[in-house]
Amino acid sequence: MEELPCSNDLVAVQKGANPGSMKKALELLKRRAVKITGRSLDGGVAAEVQSEQGGKAYTVRLGRTAAAGAGEVDARCGCVDFRTRGGLCKHGAAAALFLFQAGHELPELAAQASAPVKRPRSERPPATPTRNKLFEPGSVSSPEEVDEALPALKRPQFPQPRAAASAAVSQMQRVFFLRQLQTAATAGNHAGFFRDLQRIHEPIGETEVAELLHKAIWGSDVAGAEKVVEGLLAARPEAAAAARAGIADALGRTPLHAAVAANRLEVCRALLSANADPGLPDGHGISALELASRRKLDTSKGNWRHEADPFHELLRGAVAKSAPAEENAT
Repeated sequence: MEELPCSNDLVAVQKGANPGSMKKALELLKRRAVKITGRSLDGGVAAEVQSEQGGKAYTVRLGRTAAAGAGEVDARCGCVDFRTRGGLCKHGAAAALFLFQAGHELPELAAQASAPVKRPRSERPPATPTRNKLFEPGSVSSPEEVDEALPALKRPQFPQPRAAASAAVSQMQRVFFLRQLQTAATAGNHAGFFRDLQRIHEPIGETEVAELLHKAIWGSDVAGAEKVVEGLLAARPEAAAAARAGIADALGRTPLHAAVAANRLEVCRALLSANADPGLPDGHGISALELASRRKLDTSKGNWRHEADPFHELLRGAVAKSAPAEENAT
């Protein structure tokens, strides 16, 4: 290794170095970890210094500023030590020692451009007010002149909505209210259900109204479900038509099947009042009457119940009433 810098340069580096940086800088200098790459934009010297582990190189800018003293070194580095403590880190000190060892001096950095001077408010030229001549005193003397001067602002004309846009908006509103109805039916919120139902003026499809019936039947509130089903069957003819047709859900169950399976006796009465057919089969070929008859088997005790099942009695009575009516019709 070549000889160390002269005493004045060494004192300059020691003066600006952070505590502990001088010793590490000498180690980096011995390992030949410093490389001069050129000049920086402000007239300083640009160098690259390898880290102690050797896996990363830090860029260092060296120089002297007018603000700094004659013996001070100004070095900027991207390492954590410089960002946290400032001063002269080990990389900056190593680069400065390498430059001094090579017999070069630190160049003086160019002075930074001064910030633009903001003129005081008293020295600024007065702003020229721009006023609308229409509203200057004495410029308008009659309402007719105002109408003539402002033809576009008097009665703004808005374009009429197109039929397609209007239909798209109504369809979006319909989908929104149907989702609101499904939520209210599931929760048994009959007040909110009928409030949103009144906002849909056009008829609801049988599939959609059957889905509302299923949502209410399988809802968490028994009393609310009964009010929703009874009110929906009374308010909407398409709901009664869906109950008579036995529109099935994704599992193939009609609303009457769902009411029997969910133990909704009053809902069964409401559906039968709307002429729901107990003999319609579900997706597995089982009618609502047969499903009610299977309820008589008490699986918890393993024997038959002695008392009559209310669902089976209700559906069997509905079948008995519908049989004479069908004979008279034929």
